[in-house]
Amino acid sequence: MNEISDDTIFFKQELSERYALPESASVLLRGGLLQPSELEEYAGVRFADDLEFAEGTGPRTGGRCPIAYVWERTAEYLVIESGSGEIRACGPDGGKSVFVNTDLSSLLRCLNAYREFRRRRPPVPQPLTLNAEEARRMLEAFRRGEIKPKRTTEESARREADERRERLELRALRDTLRREDPACLERRGTWWKIVLEQVRDGLI
Repeated sequence: MNEISDDTIFFKQELSERYALPESASVLLRGGLLQPSELEEYAGVRFADDLEFAEGTGPRTGGRCPIAYVWERTAEYLVIESGSGEIRACGPDGGKSVFVNTDLSSLLRCLNAYREFRRRRPPVPQPLTLNAEEARRMLEAFRRGEIKPKRTTEESARREADERRERLELRALRDTLRREDPACLERRGTWWKIVLEQVRDGLI
């Protein structure tokens, strides 16, 4: 992989020429794309300049330049469409795709908006860690009725405040995405709509 530093991925000029990418996208790729330190910061997006479609996937992949994968290399690619410069998401086989953003610049702005959203979110409560014996004793006590899960008034108020804040932050993220690239939410079945649904359901 052509990495110059730990947090920036630089793409070679030949890549832009091979896929006939718009000049605006080529400039950004050559200038380097900042790599998030954690996958969660960018909704699982990880830039990579060494992605290739599986062999025998057909001519359609010839018009798509893969620039990132989502969560895992074998799951989903983000690609730039030749000519239009649209960002779309598809499998590593280059088949059916969904719209992500109007162009690379829009994608980067939306990813940054998502990162800021992540940083503003209320902290997720850490799970209780027990060893096997502690877990067994707690389960037995629970079955005997000695442990009854309940929240204090203060805990309930804090939980309600966190949930309210989460809804407000999610709404603010949606508004920001719409402002940065209206098409990413206005088109049917877009990638960002799926991301927002996953956030709302607590999946990411």
